[in-house]
Amino acid sequence: MSADLELYALKCPDLQTIAVNNKYLLWVKIGGQYQLKDVMVKVIRQTSRNAYQVDVFGCGFRKTISAKKLRERVRNE
Repeated sequence: MSADLELYALKCPDLQTIAVNNKYLLWVKIGGQYQLKDVMVKVIRQTSRNAYQVDVFGCGFRKTISAKKLRERVRNE
């Protein structure tokens, strides 16, 4: 393995740490295949006690999704 190769894992961010204008990753289906794309959160809404919806935009689309679908990179040690 190369010394400069860094391994990352994807995890769902804690709901309390999700913030407007932060970048996250989202699996997006394009042309029948899922691709990992960078998105930015614009609006956060609490829909129930433990559920949040976020408006995201990136890669030419805008969408409202469940906050549970967001992912962030964490260093895999």
